[in-house]
Amino acid sequence: MAVRLIMLIEQRLSKSLSPKELLKHQTVAELAAHIRSTENRPVAEPSDRRALTA
Repeated sequence: MAVRLIMLIEQRLSKSLSPKELLKHQTVAELAAHIRSTENRPVAEPSDRRALTA
């Protein structure tokens, strides 16, 4: 479920997010604030995404 959420965030918001970051920010408000604070951070390359689903 976490990997699915990370992929949705990457697809819809064009933001890269690691599983560690997702677990660190345990509320929607904390996660939203974190995502906003990383405005210039690029999305992971497709090869990186495959590693998350393995």
